Amino acid sequence: MTNPHDHTAIKNTISLYCIALDNKDWELLKRVFVPDLIATYPFNSTPIHGLEVLSKRIRQRLATVTTQHALTTQHLLVSNKTAKVTTYFTGVHFGRGKWVGKCVTAYGKYIDELVCVDGGEVELEEGATGAWRIIERKGRDCGGWLLNILARSAQANSSWLLFSLLYAFRRGGCVSSGPGPCDTDSKNLARTEHDD
Repeated sequence: MTNPHDHTAIKNTISLYCIALDNKDWELLKRVFVPDLIATYPFNSTPIHGLEVLSKRIRQRLATVTTQHALTTQHLLVSNKTAKVTTYFTGVHFGRGKWVGKCVTAYGKYIDELVCVDGGEVELEEGATGAWRIIERKGRDCGGWLLNILARSAQANSSWLLFSLLYAFRRGGCVSSGPGPCDTDSKNLARTEHDD
């Protein structure tokens, strides 16, 4: 029988990834991944080896945006000291600088393999077997992003369309949203959190 506290610890580890990205707290990624992880993301054509390389790639990818990530449906298979978890996500990317007022929404899922490591000096979830870290991540798109862009291009100005296309192609993700509700929110968010 698996420890229910491990389920909570695993969910919290995966949630910390979103918190790290949204707050641009790259040190927090050390509480999410093992140092020698292997990660496959749509924005990179080859697997990424190691936490330092992954952190650098993510920092580069998110340099021109402020983000808001949300995790939704999740399925966990936990066995002693390993776990396989599929987690669906939505990531809203608010443009900064010349892209202020524009937003791109990505939909996808993370397929993670985690290991339970000795607690040592790391923060542990109370009652959990140990600290859970992602050893392998496969990021997947939801697909259909080009249709979302084209469907919204009639109501979008060319600047938003260019931003969406460039961001989606660079990221390899799917895109939706356009001018509308994101305009006000992204302007305010970008100005309050990132006064350059």
